[in-house]
Amino acid sequence: MDVFSDEVFLEGLRSTALSIVLAFPPCVILGIALGLLMGLIAPAEWILRPYVNLALSLPLVSVIPVI
Repeated sequence: MDVFSDEVFLEGLRSTALSIVLAFPPCVILGIALGLLMGLIAPAEWILRPYVNLALSLPLVSVIPVI
């Protein structure tokens, strides 16, 4: 059986691609905005740094059930 022509695989591929297309641009914009804010305003960095470090240190597997 060819996996790439299987309907279940193709539906999963479509679903994943749609999720990426819809979620990636807002995440990029938010990340750039937070980075600029933290880079330009020192108090913003002091306030946001612990949350950014926490988010970066979380394993992705533990975040998936929240999504």
